[in-house]
Amino acid sequence: MKSLTKREKTVLDQLLQGKSNKEIAMVLGVSEKTVEKHLTSIYHKLDVSGRAEAIVLSYSEMAKKAEAKGKR
Repeated sequence: MKSLTKREKTVLDQLLQGKSNKEIAMVLGVSEKTVEKHLTSIYHKLDVSGRAEAIVLSYSEMAKKAEAKGKR
């Protein structure tokens, strides 16, 4: 998985909170088009085809990190 920029991480965090593109745009003070561009970049970097896959992958990665941390 390629690393995300700080802004992409912020957009992904908002996505994980269940926000729509319009809501994300309002929170970040950008246009919906800008949010769409960030999401396209996120999907490409995560090698997923869309929103649902990005969410599943993100939660899977968080679970792996939590499990690894617990084994220390």
